[in-house]
Amino acid sequence: MFWFTAALSVNIIAILLIIANSLYDALTLQHGTSHNDIINLIGAVLVVVVVIAFSLKSAGKIGAANILLWIPAAPLVVCLAFTLVYIGVIIATKPDWK
Repeated sequence: MFWFTAALSVNIIAILLIIANSLYDALTLQHGTSHNDIINLIGAVLVVVVVIAFSLKSAGKIGAANILLWIPAAPLVVCLAFTLVYIGVIIATKPDWK
């Protein structure tokens, strides 16, 4: 159950960040562009993945739900880990890290 909750949390955070990105674009862009359409599509796919995972969980197939949730969540966790290391390097070396 922990792994289901962890993967679900990662996917929900990603969905919320995609929603924030699309709202920011809608409120700040004067002339609409289609640069972020693929990112918004990824957000829609993540929502579908979460809904399917919940239906699998309610059917008693928690293993399949975990695998389905971790397919998009694993790369996001790896990216977050590298980002945190990068931020740590910048903080540790001050602004002269060039």
